Amino acid sequence: MGAAFWISRRRDSYHFASAAERAAWRWSAPPVAFVCLLMAMEALLVWVVLVGGGGWPLWKRALAGSAMLVPWTMLSAIFVLHGTGYIAWHVLWLCGLLAVLLVSALGSLAMAARRWMRRCS
Repeated sequence: MGAAFWISRRRDSYHFASAAERAAWRWSAPPVAFVCLLMAMEALLVWVVLVGGGGWPLWKRALAGSAMLVPWTMLSAIFVLHGTGYIAWHVLWLCGLLAVLLVSALGSLAMAARRWMRRCS
């Protein structure tokens, strides 16, 4: 979230059609705060998936979390082309969270397969 805030303060992360627009630009906090709030909620979702028990094994929770984040990432990625730098950072953030969930799911599946193979032999 700090990186999104930092990028939002940089004038060169915005597109301006003219020098006059660039000179008249003023930083606006509400859109940046909204993106930071989204990032916090997404991090909370991943934390709940990784820490929360719920009776499901980690790989099932991680795949369920990924199933929620993949469409959200695709929808968010639509706005990167004409968006600002902090929106692109948000999409990178989502890709990182998805990577964490997928690595967790694969690791949990590998451990479950190892336990199953030990029981079978």
